[in-house]
Amino acid sequence: YNEAQRLILLVNDILKLSKLDEESITMEKEEICIEETCAETIKSLESYAKKKNVSLELENKTKEAAYIHGVPTVIQEMIFNLIENAIKYNKENGSVIVKIEKITLERDYLRLCVKDTGIGIAENQQERIFERFYRIDKSRSKDLQSKRTTGTGLGLSIVKHGAKYHNAKVIVKSKIGEGSEFSLMFPI
Repeated sequence: YNEAQRLILLVNDILKLSKLDEESITMEKEEICIEETCAETIKSLESYAKKKNVSLELENKTKEAAYIHGVPTVIQEMIFNLIENAIKYNKENGSVIVKIEKITLERDYLRLCVKDTGIGIAENQQERIFERFYRIDKSRSKDLQSKRTTGTGLGLSIVKHGAKYHNAKVIVKSKIGEGSEFSLMFPI
């Protein structure tokens, strides 16, 4: 039963990626309130975070409802994958902060940042984590040695391809033992 469930997850993730890869397929875009989507996602992951003893917090620094134009199911999946990973690879009594803010670089962006106090990602692996089926060698991490993590190895690939579909950028900042920060930069 457990292996069948894992295979169902894998097939579903492959279908999501295939849809994002297929340039001829256009998905219906609409106005999405990022704060609402984040709040719903956090609510759906609360029991998982509680089991891992990880606190979840949502901050909207925009002082107003933050909207983007996108495909709701894809945006929700991207946010879910980032927050789930932040919980999964966190430390005991760790925290995850999801922050929404408007920033200006070469243009205006709505920045969605998921920051954790987890195990971190080595600099030489930060580009590879977006590859399909790539998993960091957990045997090198003392924090995860005795813990079996589950997943298809496609979550961050879905994030990357979803960002590309929405003309957004994904930025990663991480240090081993100090946690990770994933930012989705949506042009506005």
